[in-house]
Amino acid sequence: MISFASSIWLWALAGIAIPLLIHLWNVRKGRTIKIGSIKLFTDTAVSRARSLRFTDLSLLMVRCLLFMMLAMFVAQPFLSSRSTSNQKGWLLIERSHAWSLYQAYGKEIDSLLGKDFELHEFGGDFGSMKLSDSSTHKMSERGYWDLLRKLDKIVPAGVPVYIYSGNQLSRFKGDRPNVSLDVQWKTSSTSGTTTWIESAYLDNTDSVVVVTGRATGERTSFSQFVLPKNAVRGWDDKPEIEYEGNTAAVDTTSLTIGIYAEPGTNDGKYLSGAIEAVRESSRRNIKVISIKSAEAPRGLDWLFWLSHQKLPEQIEAKNTFTYGSGQTKKVHTSFSIDAGGSLIPVYQLHPSPEGDGLKAWRTGTGETMMTVDVRANRYMFYSRLDPVWNDWVWQEEFPQFVLELFYPRVHQAKIDNRIIDPLQLMPVISKKEHTKAALVTKDVSQWLWFMAFGLFLLERVIVYRRQKKLNG
Repeated sequence: MISFASSIWLWALAGIAIPLLIHLWNVRKGRTIKIGSIKLFTDTAVSRARSLRFTDLSLLMVRCLLFMMLAMFVAQPFLSSRSTSNQKGWLLIERSHAWSLYQAYGKEIDSLLGKDFELHEFGGDFGSMKLSDSSTHKMSERGYWDLLRKLDKIVPAGVPVYIYSGNQLSRFKGDRPNVSLDVQWKTSSTSGTTTWIESAYLDNTDSVVVVTGRATGERTSFSQFVLPKNAVRGWDDKPEIEYEGNTAAVDTTSLTIGIYAEPGTNDGKYLSGAIEAVRESSRRNIKVISIKSAEAPRGLDWLFWLSHQKLPEQIEAKNTFTYGSGQTKKVHTSFSIDAGGSLIPVYQLHPSPEGDGLKAWRTGTGETMMTVDVRANRYMFYSRLDPVWNDWVWQEEFPQFVLELFYPRVHQAKIDNRIIDPLQLMPVISKKEHTKAALVTKDVSQWLWFMAFGLFLLERVIVYRRQKKLNG
């Protein structure tokens, strides 16, 4: 299909009127020459039938074509067509699972390779690979759907794609992609059941609490067991415990928490209730100290300064939780501690200055609810632990937040064995025309220039012969 980069110049095609006008101008009226035998006859009325005829049609056509070629040349013509790839197809295998995938789909993979499919790695830049590449390679952390979006921009149009990969749910991150690939995707589960010791610590009854994790293809669950103190070995050096073939260090430390609450408020009572719930459920060795004045014991792991008064400089703690200050603002909004968590109504807030190094929890209307200065281990809450200000203290998330505040859980993606449902595996296949790398364009203006030059030479030859013929 021919197209034009500057199609407005096609108006120059009207220039073919020029040779038409030239040829009409050259049509001359015939003259009557009287000879001697009729010279004395009287003129009589003569009816003449006139007809307009072009002469030298070949010259007229050449000149018209010349103007057409020049007009099209100025309009910058190019030919566009769909490319046809010589590739039979792409076969992509996740390198870290190559061995297990070949065990599951060896016949299919060999059949595709026998049909001259190109073997590529499903990961990185989709470079070429060999089947000898085994699962000793480190597993990529990049999401499968991100890889698919990138692949959609690389694979030539109409080339079939076969993907063989793992099926870990943790690798399917983000929104489901919309692609126009001719893709077939098959997976193999490379993990069964994994068990480990999440934590082990000395509790408030001088026993040892062991929290174990169990990851299967369906879920990740945790269980808690209490063992006698004599199950711990290595008390003098590095106390550790062994349980169901797993070994972990035993935490023998305790946590000291100081709470200061303004007189006449219930903020400290709500917080103490949440800490007590954490202590009972986890059996952690937690000691709570009520601070009555600006004087506080040293060595606090946590200090909750539940007052709008400024925290005295002489009070020190490894971690602090304080209130914001300033004029109270009534609001009707909500916030959530975790993405997808319950929305907690908020009724009053204090203004919050922004700062570098602050991680912020925000309300649904954009106000800052809480910030944490990671460098100083300081949490700043711009409301209060009071139902008059918000409903947080009534929520199940509040004791859970306190627990994770004291004992952050390290997320271990490597032991998340959950697998994706096969019905959720495939991306959204778009029905729109596949245009990636498929439209090939070629500039043909130089050929029109050669044709125009050839027509010009032909026109000069015709004119030369005509003049030569008329001159005898």
